[in-house]
Amino acid sequence: MFVAATFESKLALRFVLPYGYRPDIRMNIRYMYTMFRFLRVLKLHGFRTYVDTLSNEIGKLIHLKYLGLRETLNCYIPRSILNLRTLQTLDVLSRDLVVQLPHEISKLQELRHLFGYFGGHLKIESLTKLQSLKYVFSKFWISINTEKLGNLRELWIYGSVGTTKEFQFDSIAKLKTLEQLVVKLDHNDCFASLQPLTHCSYLMDLRLYGKIEKLPEDIHKLLPNLECLLLEDSRLEDDPMPSLEKLHNLMILCLGSRFYSGKKLFCSAQGFRRLEILKLDHEDDGGLEEWQVEEGAMPVLRGFSIPTEFESKLRIPERFKSIPPPAECEFERDIWFEAPLPFMNYSSYR
Repeated sequence: MFVAATFESKLALRFVLPYGYRPDIRMNIRYMYTMFRFLRVLKLHGFRTYVDTLSNEIGKLIHLKYLGLRETLNCYIPRSILNLRTLQTLDVLSRDLVVQLPHEISKLQELRHLFGYFGGHLKIESLTKLQSLKYVFSKFWISINTEKLGNLRELWIYGSVGTTKEFQFDSIAKLKTLEQLVVKLDHNDCFASLQPLTHCSYLMDLRLYGKIEKLPEDIHKLLPNLECLLLEDSRLEDDPMPSLEKLHNLMILCLGSRFYSGKKLFCSAQGFRRLEILKLDHEDDGGLEEWQVEEGAMPVLRGFSIPTEFESKLRIPERFKSIPPPAECEFERDIWFEAPLPFMNYSSYR
C-alpha cells in the first residue's frame, strides 16, 4: 500500500503514511501537492527522505489545518509555509532533532498548537491565538516578547539558560491564561524566585526539573489553584512538606529523583486535604530515610507509588502500604521530556 486515504468530507482528506522511507511513497508525496489542493490534514509521521528539508511544494496546500511531521528527518521548514494561512497545528517533534523555524512562521495567524524541539529565535510574538508551545529552548525563550501571547495555555521549556545559570519567571508572569507550565533545566542551572507566578492565576499544572534554593512559605497564596505539582532535581535543603501541604487544591504530587537532600519529611494532621495521587520517584541518593505523616493528613489519598528498591529503605506510614499505585493515565510523564533531550549546537543558531 502506497498511501492510505479516507475521505472525511468532500474537501477534507486525511493521509496516513507507513513509517519509514520508501521511494514509491516519496513519488506519491510529490503528486499529492498538486492533486489534493483542498487537503485539510496531512500526517507524515515517520516519513523519511534523503534530504533534510521539506519540499517548497508544501506551500500549495493552502487549506491545511494540521501538518504532522513527527519523527521525520526534516530539520528545516521552507519559507513557503507562510502560504498556509489556515494552519492551526504544526507538529515537527522528533526525538533527536532540533528544528529551526523560518521567520515566516509569524504569518500563520491561525496557529494554535506548535510542537517540536525548537532552536533559534522563534518569531511567534504575533501568534496571538497560540495555545500550546512544546518545546522551546530556554536560551531563546527569554528573547520572546510574551505580552501578546495572551491565549497561551500550555508551555514547555527545556535546556540551559546560558551564562546567567538562573531561570527567571518574569516573562511567564505575562501569560495570564497559562494553565500548564513545564520547565526542565540543565543540571548546573537553577530556578529564581517563583514569586512572579502569582500573576498566572489559572495555573493548575506545574512541573519543575531543576534546583530550587527554597520553596516560598506562602506558596499556597502564590499558586492557589494548583492541582498538579512535580518537583525533580530540586535538591531542596529544607523539608518542603510544611509549605506544600498548604496547597488546598493540590490533587497530584510527584516527587522525583533528588527533589530533597534531607533525611526526614513530616506532614501535619491538616495537610494535603485534597491530595489523591502521591508518586515518590526518589530512587537513589541514599538521603531520605523517613516520612512521618500525622493522623488526619491526606484523608482522600487513593493512589500511592514508590520505587520497589526504595520500599525497604524508607519508613512510611502503615496505611500507605495498602494504597494501590495510581493508574498510568492519572499522571502521565511525557516520554519526550523524560528522555535525553536533543543536542543543541549553539553555533548553528544566532
